Amino acid sequence: MLKRLRLFISSKGVLKFMPKEKAKDYWETGWEEPRNGCDVYGVRGPFGICRISESPICECLDGFAPESYVEWSRGNWSEGCVRRTKLLCEKNFSNLDTNGGKNNGFRNIERMKLTDFYEYVEPAKSEDRCHRWCLNSCSCQASAYVNSIGCLVWSERLIDMECSSDEAALFLRLAHSELG
Repeated sequence: MLKRLRLFISSKGVLKFMPKEKAKDYWETGWEEPRNGCDVYGVRGPFGICRISESPICECLDGFAPESYVEWSRGNWSEGCVRRTKLLCEKNFSNLDTNGGKNNGFRNIERMKLTDFYEYVEPAKSEDRCHRWCLNSCSCQASAYVNSIGCLVWSERLIDMECSSDEAALFLRLAHSELG
């Protein structure tokens, strides 16, 4: 059977491929991208995480709060989230407050789709060394040790974070007071 094909972008920005067999009087959806809201790059902004099984689909990571509560409540998550408590190395040491000078640590977030813009750290050849390397660099925001790859670290704001059943653990750097 001969098929007619349509490829178009919907009013919601979804790219659709639709075939129609000549004998049928309707168009089928062959595939479409993005398939869900989590597939849209940057929809959750920095330090936001997308969980397609929840409503709303976006939330801030533990230790973070929306950059703009007004926009967040409207479902516009693109501004993302900011730290509730600064990291020890970001503080003004003449005025140490709630952390009492205690070191930063990591929160383990299982089953994460590892985000773009990581750096590969060659000398950190174990998970422990990878975490130590991150803690010794004030710009390090998170780390992950992937057996087949090695140590990955993020020095920029984490964007495009999503829960995934087949990915790795991400160790998010937090102030000591946020670890409890």
